[in-house]
Amino acid sequence: MSELRGSFSLTIRNLAVKSEGRSTQLTFTMDVGQKDDRMEVVYYPDLRMRAQVEKVRIPRWWGLFEVERWKVTELESDPPILPKRDAP
Repeated sequence: MSELRGSFSLTIRNLAVKSEGRSTQLTFTMDVGQKDDRMEVVYYPDLRMRAQVEKVRIPRWWGLFEVERWKVTELESDPPILPKRDAP
């Protein structure tokens, strides 16, 4: 969601989590809107989202030790709002 600029708001509901070893699939419903002193609007209501996250090891302190973090490896929405990325 780093592409969002401004005073955007995300409302997330109906979160479901399905764990599969070191990866997890999240499904949820999300509203994307904007709220400031002059307006309050929802641009994308009731988006059905699916995120695949995996636990990865990240080196710290020049590789002296590692930490585990969750990383989003896939993110899809229905209806689509995210641009398609080309395979590396």
